[in-house]
Amino acid sequence: MRLMNMSKKLSLFLVRHGETFMNHYDRVQGWSDTPLTEKGEQDLLVFAKNTKEIPFLQAYSSDLRRTVVTANLIIEHNHSLQETTVQPMPEFRETFFGSFEGEFNQVVWDLIIEKLGYENFEDLIAGSNSAEIQDTVKLLDPAGHAESYLEVITRLEAGLKAVVEAHQGEEGNILIVLHGNVIRMLLNHLFEMNIDIVENASATILNYENQQFTVEKVNHLYY
Repeated sequence: MRLMNMSKKLSLFLVRHGETFMNHYDRVQGWSDTPLTEKGEQDLLVFAKNTKEIPFLQAYSSDLRRTVVTANLIIEHNHSLQETTVQPMPEFRETFFGSFEGEFNQVVWDLIIEKLGYENFEDLIAGSNSAEIQDTVKLLDPAGHAESYLEVITRLEAGLKAVVEAHQGEEGNILIVLHGNVIRMLLNHLFEMNIDIVENASATILNYENQQFTVEKVNHLYY
């Protein structure tokens, strides 16, 4: 990914939204959207209170309701964001899983594991990558509507580029509330990291400086 050369450091706080009902039921949730559970709201409240002193330049989210709600709760408690309105961006939307939306997660994982010839989920995560997994989802989707890896990564890169360029010449922290699978895909794409799960209400921190991304924290819970 080619971005402008910036000598000042931007720290991108990639925060996964709070737990939703689909998360609670362990069902596939991409572009489909369900409200936060009570646990999701409580976990976010803890996150928000423990990060209230972190100064942010701006807050972004995907355009799905669960991330906008999450971002607004964090904004409500953060001292530096009191005059800020979250900027939803469709580029940061979760992966679309086509006709698998709403299916039990285990059903879809079992199909992927069988198709790629692995014994279990752990072997799949250790031996495969986000590109192969997502392209397999698209291949297996009977409707053919699921996004390909390239489609997802292309829009994620466009989103990151837009955020970085919007803050050219600035130094500081940026809040971006998005989704578990797209955070996993970014980590795999940028750093070849394979993460099995990104926790709800966790922060993954990427630093951008001198045209390079580095990872500072992954799946960090502010408890």
